[in-house]
Amino acid sequence: MEATILLVSASAKAEGCASFLSKRLNASIEIVANRRSALATLRRNEFQVVMVDADLAMQYPDGADLFWQHSGLALPILFRMPAEDCSVLLREVRAGLARREREQQLARRAVTASLEAELKSSVTGILLESELALREPGLSPVLERRLRHLTELAISLRDRLRPEPSS
Repeated sequence: MEATILLVSASAKAEGCASFLSKRLNASIEIVANRRSALATLRRNEFQVVMVDADLAMQYPDGADLFWQHSGLALPILFRMPAEDCSVLLREVRAGLARREREQQLARRAVTASLEAELKSSVTGILLESELALREPGLSPVLERRLRHLTELAISLRDRLRPEPSS
């Protein structure tokens, strides 16, 4: 998937750095030169990365805070435009994107574990209640069949929720 990056800089070197980053990151990069354009662009589009030139950010009392408030889930990067080579920016963006990917993987694992725990608890409750209901005296044959089917479904679901044995 192509990364989308907003580069906020009034530097004459912004175009060259954007081209350099675009080729090496397989990214679509939009360049804006001032705060007003950046905020308007952030309202219209979503980006994976928002890079703000520190020199531009320091021209405003709130620094880069206003940019970050409007950047949504984008990875925020405050940078100084390099005098020569943009490879420092490349490393910073790559490291940030890799860090973001790891954070998202950890978040997905945590959500999955939480959902599994909730499901296991609910299945255990359904299984227990259906087994208790099957012990009730005077149960009609139709109701008994339905409860046995419910118990079988709960057992099947419980078995699918168990971790697979490691080989």
